[in-house]
Amino acid sequence: MQFFVTAHNPIVVGGCFEDEVSVLRKNLEPGFSLVQVPHDFIGWSPEQIYRGVFDLEGPDITFTRLDALRPFKGQLRKEADDLADKSNRTDGEERALQTLEEQLFYIEKIQDAHASRPAKDEVRQ
Repeated sequence: MQFFVTAHNPIVVGGCFEDEVSVLRKNLEPGFSLVQVPHDFIGWSPEQIYRGVFDLEGPDITFTRLDALRPFKGQLRKEADDLADKSNRTDGEERALQTLEEQLFYIEKIQDAHASRPAKDEVRQ
């Protein structure tokens, strides 16, 4: 018998033996991979599990990639506008426009996330 449990809760992982935990990881390319964790979690603190299993120490890879595009937002907007202004777009141009619009949408979300975060000095106080 197998049990599948999904959660970002360290209580589920704490105390598991070697090879009893697998994590679904987002790939750089679209899609996911199932990664089996090759060690036990006996005696691990919740913080260690969050960092070691769920990779919650820093921003996710999608955030990092889109954040790197922020300086190019104006250029991406111009490319999207130029494609949108074309009356007859090819299938490739239509896909490119959709990709650009999606990137611009998420870059805005990244900017909002940066704006809503407290400054490092505020956190330390």
